[in-house]
Amino acid sequence: MGQARITFLPLTEQQQATVRITATEAERRALAEPGGGYGPDGGKVVWKKVGCVFLGSYTAPRMPNHGQPYVPDTYPAYLVQTLADPIPNFSMTNIGVAVIDATSGEWVSGYGAGNPPNGIMGTTCGVTP
Repeated sequence: MGQARITFLPLTEQQQATVRITATEAERRALAEPGGGYGPDGGKVVWKKVGCVFLGSYTAPRMPNHGQPYVPDTYPAYLVQTLADPIPNFSMTNIGVAVIDATSGEWVSGYGAGNPPNGIMGTTCGVTP
């Protein structure tokens, strides 16, 4: 997923054995996270639906190392695409991706929509925002 600078690969059997969270639990957690703001009046995105959900081995983006070796975290995670109502004049603000740790259920990070038509995942898996 080049736009987000992450790596997402199939789980190994060893990683699969550590998964404790179901896709449904990951979806609930992703929808509970507040969406971003938009517009001069400070409107807020409210996640209402889930599009695509993937389970795999997530590697966080590389960060500057400032002279120290940096090894990004890698762990089983769900990528959960969150969808909100379309927002006039703010194309793609209504599509996000949440990273949910598949062992703890914690929200790890989120990514903005990405390029049209369907954000960084390239599809909403047939769900209409």
